[in-house]
Amino acid sequence: MKISSVGIAVFAIILICSPLNAEELTKAEIAAQDFSYQGIGIGTTLKDFKRRFPNAFLLSSDKSSMTSKYLSGIGAPFMNVSFFRGKIYEITIILTSEKLSEIGGQSVLDKKLIDTFGAPYVSKDNTHGWKFPRVHRYVRYAVLDIGAAFSFCDSDVEEQVTAIKAKKLHLGF
Repeated sequence: MKISSVGIAVFAIILICSPLNAEELTKAEIAAQDFSYQGIGIGTTLKDFKRRFPNAFLLSSDKSSMTSKYLSGIGAPFMNVSFFRGKIYEITIILTSEKLSEIGGQSVLDKKLIDTFGAPYVSKDNTHGWKFPRVHRYVRYAVLDIGAAFSFCDSDVEEQVTAIKAKKLHLGF
């Protein structure tokens, strides 16, 4: 029996991509990957966002980098959403001190984040971060004078946006 090189290649691809060989995602990776707030998640289109939040207003737009930012839900909490090529790549939820008090305080939010994502990979001052490279996400949490903010971001898209902005940067030299 003669086996062709194409047959071997197909078999190798099936073997590599097989769920039996794929390492399962952790609960933290799944939580970071599947995060959504009020029905909005990473990858939601601008059209769907505007349909869900018709009163959201445009904070900034940059056609050359294909990015825009919208703010929704004036009050507490509210959401700052970043788009690239018409899809959400970062969601930031901002909780005022009053809203934090309603949910039991900063310690309750701290515990929820650590219970969900584990110990942060970085903590500096009042900012904490978690990286999940297998699902292309990172999570940031910052304690602010006015309350707290946490962000979920598609790390691959953020790299693209940063590269585009860096290429456009002109400082006179």
